[in-house]
Amino acid sequence: MKDTITVISYNIHHGEGMDGKLDLQRIADVVKRENPDVVAFQEVDVNVKRSGKIDEAMILGELTGYKPFFGKSIPLTGGAYGNAIIAKDPEAVLVKHIPLPGKEPRCMFAIQAKSAKGTPFVFACTHLDLDAENRLKSTAIIAEWVKGLTVPAVLVGDMNCQPNSAPYKAFAETWDAAWGDKPLATFPAGKPRSSIDHCFTYPKQALQVAEIKVVEELVASDHRPIKVTLILK
Repeated sequence: MKDTITVISYNIHHGEGMDGKLDLQRIADVVKRENPDVVAFQEVDVNVKRSGKIDEAMILGELTGYKPFFGKSIPLTGGAYGNAIIAKDPEAVLVKHIPLPGKEPRCMFAIQAKSAKGTPFVFACTHLDLDAENRLKSTAIIAEWVKGLTVPAVLVGDMNCQPNSAPYKAFAETWDAAWGDKPLATFPAGKPRSSIDHCFTYPKQALQVAEIKVVEELVASDHRPIKVTLILK
């Protein structure tokens, strides 16, 4: 049996769906239905006024039975806003948090977990700035970090860039792009037109894409999630 890991990347719009309702159970239901090993969420609130001062990372962990982690990007109305990761492996650990440039400051953070067969891997999440120059700076910062790793790595997130863009091409210099040159659209959720949610693997040829798809969820967020099954070579 092949050694695989399945990952999901999902911009959850702080839990607010296309119907204007904040409902984390819908997000958790996607996770439970797809049954990944790890999930990266972007646009996550922790103790923020607009979402009722709840810890969304912790709640998503509780609703799924996964171990939660939170990576703060900015303070927001008494709480924090950023990214989250939840992992099926109960022994997963946080390994890195890197601030990234942005008109609204961004971050990348990563955990280390093990596959079902016990192979260690690093799983990283980011949400890049809307400004192309800041995105390009971020790709260089992340590349410098990943080159120091001794285990395979997966980076996912809302990169805010299309496949023909300079930041996407810069990522592909260091990483393997799971989509290749033809990512599927994920935004907006109702009728996706933009291919801005991505998955990259490192080092090159270390992981093979067994399957990559856009999950058909139209209401829970303004993005659709992507799901990638990877074979660890």
